[in-house]
Amino acid sequence: FDIGSTSLAINQAKALSIAENYVKNSLIWRLNGQDVTGFTVVNPPISIQLVPHNRGNSVDLFPYWYLELRLDRVYSGGVNEVTVGIYADTGQVADIQMVSGPTASTAAT
Repeated sequence: FDIGSTSLAINQAKALSIAENYVKNSLIWRLNGQDVTGFTVVNPPISIQLVPHNRGNSVDLFPYWYLELRLDRVYSGGVNEVTVGIYADTGQVADIQMVSGPTASTAAT
Protein backbone atom coordinates (compact mmCIF):
# COMPACT_ATOMS: atom_id res chain seq x y z
CA PHE A 1 0.00 0.00 0.00
CA ASP A 2 1.07 3.57 -0.66
CA ILE A 3 -0.03 6.75 1.03
CA GLY A 4 -2.60 8.53 -1.13
CA SER A 5 -3.09 11.47 1.21
CA THR A 6 -2.41 12.57 4.77
CA SER A 7 -4.70 15.62 4.64
CA LEU A 8 -7.24 15.86 7.45
CA ALA A 9 -9.50 18.54 6.01
CA ILE A 10 -12.47 17.03 7.91
CA ASN A 11 -12.13 16.81 11.70
CA GLN A 12 -14.07 14.41 13.91
CA ALA A 13 -16.87 16.89 14.73
CA LYS A 14 -17.36 17.74 11.05
CA ALA A 15 -17.36 14.04 10.11
CA LEU A 16 -20.12 13.40 12.66
CA SER A 17 -22.13 16.32 11.28
CA ILE A 18 -21.72 15.07 7.69
CA ALA A 19 -22.75 11.53 8.72
CA GLU A 20 -25.81 12.65 10.68
CA ASN A 21 -26.97 14.93 7.86
CA TYR A 22 -26.45 12.20 5.27
CA VAL A 23 -28.42 9.65 7.30
CA LYS A 24 -31.27 12.11 7.87
CA ASN A 25 -31.47 13.72 4.42
CA SER A 26 -29.87 11.44 1.81
CA LEU A 27 -30.00 7.83 2.98
CA ILE A 28 -32.58 5.70 1.20
CA TRP A 29 -33.00 2.12 2.41
CA ARG A 30 -35.25 -0.30 0.56
CA LEU A 31 -37.35 -2.23 3.08
CA ASN A 32 -40.10 -4.68 2.14
CA GLY A 33 -40.36 -3.16 -1.34
CA GLN A 34 -40.61 0.43 -0.10
CA ASP A 35 -38.03 3.19 0.21
CA VAL A 36 -37.46 4.36 3.79
CA THR A 37 -35.90 7.79 4.38
CA GLY A 38 -35.55 10.42 7.11
CA PHE A 39 -33.66 8.33 9.66
CA THR A 40 -32.87 9.89 13.03
CA VAL A 41 -29.53 9.33 14.77
CA VAL A 42 -29.32 9.12 18.55
CA ASN A 43 -26.31 10.74 20.22
CA PRO A 44 -23.72 10.01 21.38
CA PRO A 45 -22.31 7.96 18.49
CA ILE A 46 -21.36 4.36 19.24
CA SER A 47 -17.85 4.94 17.90
CA ILE A 48 -15.83 7.18 15.63
CA GLN A 49 -12.49 5.96 14.29
CA LEU A 50 -9.93 7.50 11.97
CA VAL A 51 -8.41 4.71 9.88
CA PRO A 52 -6.56 4.31 6.56
CA HIS A 53 -8.80 3.17 3.71
CA ASN A 54 -8.38 2.66 -0.02
CA ARG A 55 -10.41 4.70 -2.53
CA GLY A 56 -11.91 3.28 -5.70
CA ASN A 57 -9.76 0.62 -7.36
CA SER A 58 -6.55 2.08 -5.96
CA VAL A 59 -4.45 0.44 -3.28
CA ASP A 60 -3.38 3.89 -2.07
CA LEU A 61 -4.56 4.64 1.46
CA PHE A 62 -6.46 7.77 2.47
CA PRO A 63 -7.58 9.04 5.89
CA TYR A 64 -11.11 7.79 6.50
CA TRP A 65 -13.61 8.36 9.28
CA TYR A 66 -15.60 5.26 10.22
CA LEU A 67 -18.66 6.15 12.30
CA GLU A 68 -21.10 3.77 14.00
CA LEU A 69 -24.37 5.54 14.78
CA ARG A 70 -27.42 4.32 16.68
CA LEU A 71 -30.84 4.93 15.14
CA ASP A 72 -33.83 6.13 17.18
CA ARG A 73 -35.80 2.96 16.50
CA VAL A 74 -35.46 -0.67 15.45
CA TYR A 75 -36.42 -1.43 11.85
CA SER A 76 -37.44 -4.73 10.30
CA GLY A 77 -34.77 -7.40 10.74
CA GLY A 78 -33.51 -5.78 13.95
CA VAL A 79 -31.71 -2.97 12.12
CA ASN A 80 -30.99 -0.23 14.65
CA GLU A 81 -27.58 1.12 13.62
CA VAL A 82 -25.92 2.60 10.57
CA THR A 83 -22.23 2.79 9.75
CA VAL A 84 -20.92 5.65 7.64
CA GLY A 85 -17.48 5.93 6.02
CA ILE A 86 -16.23 9.41 5.12
CA TYR A 87 -12.93 10.35 3.51
CA ALA A 88 -11.19 12.79 5.87
CA ASP A 89 -9.37 14.57 3.06
CA THR A 90 -12.51 15.39 1.03
CA GLY A 91 -15.58 14.88 3.25
CA GLN A 92 -17.02 12.49 0.66
CA VAL A 93 -19.43 9.89 2.05
CA ALA A 94 -17.99 6.64 0.73
CA ASP A 95 -19.84 3.80 2.44
CA ILE A 96 -23.16 3.27 4.23
CA GLN A 97 -24.33 0.08 5.87
CA MET A 98 -27.46 -0.66 7.89
CA VAL A 99 -26.70 -3.09 10.71
CA SER A 100 -28.33 -4.85 13.62
CA GLY A 101 -26.56 -4.06 16.88
CA PRO A 102 -27.35 -4.72 20.51
CA THR A 103 -30.43 -2.89 21.78
CA ALA A 104 -30.46 -1.03 25.08
CA SER A 105 -32.20 -3.97 26.75
CA THR A 106 -29.72 -6.58 25.46
CA ALA A 107 -26.66 -4.36 25.94
CA ALA A 108 -27.39 -4.06 29.66
CA THR A 109 -27.45 -7.82 30.23
